[in-house]
Amino acid sequence: MDISLNTGGPHSPEYTQEVGDALAECVRVLNHATDGFDGLLYPGDVDRLISAVATMASRLPQLFAQAEENLTRIAGTPGLYDDRGGGAEVTVAQVSVGLSEAAAAANALYELLDAAHQASAHLGVRSGGEGSEDDG
Repeated sequence: MDISLNTGGPHSPEYTQEVGDALAECVRVLNHATDGFDGLLYPGDVDRLISAVATMASRLPQLFAQAEENLTRIAGTPGLYDDRGGGAEVTVAQVSVGLSEAAAAANALYELLDAAHQASAHLGVRSGGEGSEDDG
């Protein structure tokens, strides 16, 4: 999957979905890359990975809030329905609650990853002799 990441746009529903799909695929690739000992050789490698994932987690609350704002705007669209036969307003409220709770969980995830990053930043591996360090 080739994708050009461009914060400045142009943006479209198709591009937004493509980026969302790429995010999920990135996690899948990282799962494979870290299964074994080839993808992370040094403590510094682990530290940088934790830092990057923490940064991603810190950005999720904004993403969820903006998705909720857009859904609220879309909820005013005439003809909006829930294909299960219930009221669309109830479903929109359920989605809003889910996104709010996901934002809180992402904040908690960020805090845990940031603490792990703060600790992992102090790890290294001595190689060659006393006092020399190599962290990759």
